[in-house]
Amino acid sequence: MRINKKKMFAAMSAATLVSSGFVSIAPQPASAAVSTSSAKSLVSKAESAAYRLHTLYTTVGRYHVITTEFTAAKSQYTSALKAVNSLPSSSTKTDLLKRLQKVKGYLDRATNFNNALYAASNVYKHIGYLEEILKRDTLNRNQLRTELTKLKSLTEVMRNAINKLYSSKVQYDLENKYLSVYFFSDELHRILDDTLYPLVEDVTETKYNVMNIILFDVSGLNTAVAMNKNNYKIDGKVIPTNSVIKVLQSGKHQSTVQITLPKETILETKPYSIAVSSLKDKYGFVMNETRTNEVNLTDNVSPVLKEVKINESQPNQLIFSYSEPLATPIKQSDIKMTVYGTTIPTSKIRVTPELNESGQATGRDLVSLDSTIHQQADIWDQYYIEMDRVDGFGDRDLLLGFSDSFAQLNEFTVGTNATTVSVDKSPNRNLLKANTTITINEQ
Repeated sequence: MRINKKKMFAAMSAATLVSSGFVSIAPQPASAAVSTSSAKSLVSKAESAAYRLHTLYTTVGRYHVITTEFTAAKSQYTSALKAVNSLPSSSTKTDLLKRLQKVKGYLDRATNFNNALYAASNVYKHIGYLEEILKRDTLNRNQLRTELTKLKSLTEVMRNAINKLYSSKVQYDLENKYLSVYFFSDELHRILDDTLYPLVEDVTETKYNVMNIILFDVSGLNTAVAMNKNNYKIDGKVIPTNSVIKVLQSGKHQSTVQITLPKETILETKPYSIAVSSLKDKYGFVMNETRTNEVNLTDNVSPVLKEVKINESQPNQLIFSYSEPLATPIKQSDIKMTVYGTTIPTSKIRVTPELNESGQATGRDLVSLDSTIHQQADIWDQYYIEMDRVDGFGDRDLLLGFSDSFAQLNEFTVGTNATTVSVDKSPNRNLLKANTTITINEQ
């Protein structure tokens, strides 16, 4: 067979071209170096993000999950791992993978930290749910027992999660932070085992006419029953209907019922007998006895201007008598005095306490007007009250008549103003009753 040299030469040339083309697409040293550099950079960024995580999950006093930093570190780790895995086998790749393994360890520790906080959050959410149940007026033991079992399970998950934490200091801090979980669990156990009705331990007056009734009570009071006024008596009488009752605290060893007595109910500051009966706890156990305690209550009745009469020995004076003694003589600003339809200015009223023969105050006050004599040549002098602030009698002044004796006055009323400042001697300092009116000539 004859060989065509031209065709053979052409075939060899084509083979050479194909061979050259294959070599040209193989990985080149220059491009591999760029890929390695990029991978190293990504690994460094992942390490930096991981170190930031390490700082956060080893910080004592941190009680919220790591979110933004964790997401960033995880993303950096994923990108770096992908880049390193794409490198050809080499000692550099091995070293980079070891570095990323440490980054993965930081991520795992951060995950453990977050898991511990998530577990704690689940526990406290359940405690919140249980606290709402415990606020109800009635409790169901079976339901509480089921919820307690769930709480124990959630608490165990939290405890195990905390035990996995990298930092022993953070672990200790979180254990102390969440100690209340165990206290709550113990309290719930006591509530489940409660079979006693509420017992009155003490009754105190916390401030004037506000009583706190303190009871030994584990499961808590039935609020509806506690708010019933018929369950409380003062000296044998049911407390006033407009008394305000509040349950300040209910259960967990002690319950407190606060009663605020209305004004005008306690006539005298002294000890009173307080009887409590028929209170019921949330399991339905009812007090089977009436408990009586003694408590000091404070006079909260306002003094009243009861009587105004003319002083027989000095008819230009009035004698004010009250339902009870005032702490000081009545304030002039509290007095409203009207003569012939005209209100006398406070500045024209004079007040002094009435004294007995020993010089002691009797509890009554002497009140008189600051009158002036209007002298005339042809007729008797007349008395008037200066009203226009101009010396001498004038048309605007109030003429009383030929005598300054109150006995000679008609259309004369005395009382208290719309607001008063005078008070009684009670520790409560009750204000003198306002808006009283007494007509003198009708007495």
